[in-house]
Amino acid sequence: MLSVILAWIAHDRGQSQVVAAYCDDAWEQGKQAGTLEVGAWAEDVRCTDALYDDRPIDALAAATRGLSAAALRSPAAIRLTSQLARVHAKLRNQDRFDEAVVKAHQYRETVPLHGTGLFAVDGVRITSYDASSYGWLGEHARARKAALEAIDCYRGIRGPLTAPTRLAIAQLDLALAHSALGEPEAAVHSAREALRSGRLVQSVRGRAKQLNRKLRIDHPTHAEVRAFSEEVRLLTA
Repeated sequence: MLSVILAWIAHDRGQSQVVAAYCDDAWEQGKQAGTLEVGAWAEDVRCTDALYDDRPIDALAAATRGLSAAALRSPAAIRLTSQLARVHAKLRNQDRFDEAVVKAHQYRETVPLHGTGLFAVDGVRITSYDASSYGWLGEHARARKAALEAIDCYRGIRGPLTAPTRLAIAQLDLALAHSALGEPEAAVHSAREALRSGRLVQSVRGRAKQLNRKLRIDHPTHAEVRAFSEEVRLLTA
């Protein structure tokens, strides 16, 4: 499991090759220990890294491999089922997304709302995945609703189990929805909140760049969009 933690750190640092190396090591260690579910947790990291690196086919392969090693209805299986839903959304596989998201939402009713740690699953993570998924599918009003729900929940978390990265991603998903719905000022406001979090890990930087491209396409002459674009350039240089 230490290798899985190191894979997450490599993901935060934008080191995809290092992510792959630690995930492979986790599989090998898990086999030697007779605990194949370690591989399922490794594939959860690998799937996330591939999605944020715009490699959805690799993400699909990782989620599928992970589910093959996860115990039925275990926290790893629930996480990977939710991952599978957003991968299919990214690939615009509507039917497969619908199938996976129904399963994910059934699971959501059986897990805590938030604050369960790295090797567990909570309901707000599934909601935040919905925000990304509906955005990729072009259902921007649903994406906005899911993002707002996730943000409200993340802001309610106190103590050591806060989730600043997940909050920032939800805020950027909200910003993407605002941009698509013709609300550039709201989009920039939400994005600036995300970037003030101090958690400029690779996933946040990547989503901010994606938002910047979207805003420049949707609202190329808007003054706030131009100002935000310069802010993103400086923050991600």
